[in-house]
Amino acid sequence: MKLILVALLCVPMWTQEVANPQQQKEEHAFPTEDRIQLLLTQSERAFAAYELVIEQEIQAGGKIAQAAPKDREVLTAARDLLPRLKKAPDGFNGPAGFLLVGYLDDASRNMSVCMGQAGMESGFQGMTGNVSEGQRYLHLVQACLDASTLIYTVSETAFNMYGESLLAQDGMTKRAMSGWEKCASFLKENEKQKK
Repeated sequence: MKLILVALLCVPMWTQEVANPQQQKEEHAFPTEDRIQLLLTQSERAFAAYELVIEQEIQAGGKIAQAAPKDREVLTAARDLLPRLKKAPDGFNGPAGFLLVGYLDDASRNMSVCMGQAGMESGFQGMTGNVSEGQRYLHLVQACLDASTLIYTVSETAFNMYGESLLAQDGMTKRAMSGWEKCASFLKENEKQKK
């Protein structure tokens, strides 16, 4: 009975602390569902471009093709995550958002590596007099650059939105802890007055 009474006394203090509109204006807000859905659509497009370049890596052969299986692992993981986030966009504000940021970052880095390898191969082919093969690798360089730029742009947006989410979570936690600290102080004072 005493526990219920304590809870009834503290809940209004905690609720007021968490739901204070003035404080919420000063605090960070979670990304809206519309913004998350837009990010997910952009991510799908970025990974579609990434997939096309992976196919070109495979066709290129040699050292460039050796990277394709690892690149495809990132694609597979992202393709598994995105539909689940589309069904439950608020999952972005948790570990799934962190995973999305990581997959986008990995894909961007993979495309940068692809670009460097294709550029080196293009130069090598040009030096050996195989101009048409050198140009083929230059086209791959351009495809990798385009995909990397797109993925990087989406990655920046995802990172910023996930940062907003973390700041909003931190603000909620601090407000909740402040409410519970006030409750504890109130109960402590109440106990002193009884003695």
